[in-house]
Amino acid sequence: MTQKIALNLDINGGQYAVAVEARVTLLDALRDHLNLTGTKKGCDQGQCGACTVHVDGKRVLACLTLAAQAEGRAITTIEGLKSEDGGLHPMQAAFVEHDAFQCGYCTPGQIMSAVACVEEGHAGSKAEIREYMAGNLCRCGAYPHIVEAVRQVAEAYLLQLAAYRLAVSHIFAQQPVRAAILWTDGPRIMEIPGDMLDAAQQRLWQLDPANLDA
Repeated sequence: MTQKIALNLDINGGQYAVAVEARVTLLDALRDHLNLTGTKKGCDQGQCGACTVHVDGKRVLACLTLAAQAEGRAITTIEGLKSEDGGLHPMQAAFVEHDAFQCGYCTPGQIMSAVACVEEGHAGSKAEIREYMAGNLCRCGAYPHIVEAVRQVAEAYLLQLAAYRLAVSHIFAQQPVRAAILWTDGPRIMEIPGDMLDAAQQRLWQLDPANLDA
């Protein structure tokens, strides 16, 4: 009888105990042992991206990652992706708005990869989005809609980041220690050049400065 190993996996903020063979992939552990079936099995060879999840904030292919390798690390699957109020994550909402799916089988992996694409700072243009989303295949051919969804979220993210940095700069003048903590614990800095930056700066002027005094 094949020996199993006991693992404690941190998934979507919860702790999961599972006993699996050492050869079991993270994908199979999620789907077959923990009933987290949102992560899809496509090619099972690391070629299609359907099994994309986040491990310590980085996108990985669950079919090429052993479950044992993920122990002690923070795993996020599509089930754990949500907005601060518990509703749809902005990327999920954008996929719905732009009709960025048809059959939906690849969609969980597309969304997980798209979130990482934005957070990594690789969504500065449509060409860049296509390049950094190239590892996620869509047999239905919804690529143009996927790009539009990612671009919408990236622009909103940049605007929020600009507002955040403006607020922190405002606080620095009055409470330097608090501002330093905010800066350290705040959003990751994204560098997005060109027309998206210009559009975000124009929209930033519409913010009410009075809100920064709260």
